[in-house]
Amino acid sequence: MARKFEVTARLAQMRQTSSTGKFGNLLDDSVAMLNLPAAFYCTKGCGNCMMTPSMAALRKEREESLPIDTLLAYIQLFAKKYGTVFITINGRGDPFHPIIADEIMHKISCASELGIQALLFTSGDHVDPELAASLARHRSNLVVSLFGNPFVDADFLADPTVHPAFSEPAARGLYYLMSAYALEPESESTRIAFNYVVSESDLRDPTRLAALKVAIESHGFCLVCNTDFFPEKYHADVWAALGRLAIEYSTLGNPHTTVVDGVCQMGAGSSFTIAANGDIYRCPYLVGNPDGNITVISPEELDGLISKYKLHREFACVFRRTPIPKE
Repeated sequence: MARKFEVTARLAQMRQTSSTGKFGNLLDDSVAMLNLPAAFYCTKGCGNCMMTPSMAALRKEREESLPIDTLLAYIQLFAKKYGTVFITINGRGDPFHPIIADEIMHKISCASELGIQALLFTSGDHVDPELAASLARHRSNLVVSLFGNPFVDADFLADPTVHPAFSEPAARGLYYLMSAYALEPESESTRIAFNYVVSESDLRDPTRLAALKVAIESHGFCLVCNTDFFPEKYHADVWAALGRLAIEYSTLGNPHTTVVDGVCQMGAGSSFTIAANGDIYRCPYLVGNPDGNITVISPEELDGLISKYKLHREFACVFRRTPIPKE
């Protein structure tokens, strides 16, 4: 039986839980996910990195980064006032790069003490056995990016240690993560989701993707397939076909890791983003045109902005501007 991604299962349960707020359910009446992307540091050098067009803004975030104690205070605020249950460290670089790794673990530890879980996006680089064990101990959910790790195939998942790519740091990091999380008791959900970006080559021959899906699910993990972040690069027919392929090969038929009722909750639903320098965004990937800065807005202005995000939900993915599926 395919296992659900734990964070998504928890969010869906919140949607089914009644509340006394305006929307009548716990998910929509809270800020379930507080996105806290770290300053951009990455040595991966992936071709067609989605962050490339935003590098000027990312450098500004890095130069103006807030002290860790300030960021921890916002975790406490959102836990107490807005019912946050997850913090996320999004796919804006390498969360375990040596320059920011300690900061990330401070965020995870602070959140854990408040009963909040973490959701992190990683390619496996800079992960050692101790870090993998710590993430599992804190019940962190992980999205493992395969975009920069083309070596990950069914053979790698069968036994990473004998795979030719095992000499690569990312390959060893993924092995440590899989080993640490494999020790968890069996349940209906998993805390690791592998993320794969479908391509035109997959349209021509989905054999490799199909085998990858079987191998991932055999470990008790799940596969989430996405389309490219830049649909304008494709002919409309090809883009539509890629969208269908992403749904077909995703373990639970959803092309986003945090989708509830067709909407990505991390960027278009019950969420709020505070960048490394305090800039505010609806979605963690909308870099460069913030809706203000958390350090200078008043509590009343913050409440108003959160209410605006709750009321204006037009897209399933605000970055791609994907329409919400019709019921």
